[in-house]
Amino acid sequence: MSDTVSTGHAPPASSDDRNLAFLVYALMFVAPFVFGFTGLVGVIVAYVRRAQAQAVTRTHYDFQIKVFWISVAIAAVGAIAFLFGLGAFINDVFQATTHHGEGWDAWNVAAVEGSDFQFHAASIIGMVVGLVITAIGSLWMMAASIFGVVRLANGQAIGRSGA
Repeated sequence: MSDTVSTGHAPPASSDDRNLAFLVYALMFVAPFVFGFTGLVGVIVAYVRRAQAQAVTRTHYDFQIKVFWISVAIAAVGAIAFLFGLGAFINDVFQATTHHGEGWDAWNVAAVEGSDFQFHAASIIGMVVGLVITAIGSLWMMAASIFGVVRLANGQAIGRSGA
């Protein structure tokens, strides 16, 4: 007769955690193409699994969490810049259309003469800068995911806290 008592689920084998870390990298790589939704799922998995993971895999979960939050910050800066530019563009259109006519005629963009319609440079620059920042953040997230996969495939930790 056995005297062992089960106290719950056994921790997964290290290969299970390693495979899960690979999956999180894949979710993060795809995230820029699906507006970050898979990255959110991946970071939740990383937060949940990191406490039970072995040392090397734990460093990868920590890295994935860090990559996610830095990407969110970059995306926020890009979105703010884009929205600033879009707001300036909408203001330019509004100013041009409301100064020509009354009532519904004021919204007739065709009534605006080309010489009267002026764009502020901030509108175009803001939108372009926002898109560029967002693209850089997306490329960085994808590159960091590839870097992590290569390190994990070689059994190497990421950062100073690794084994």
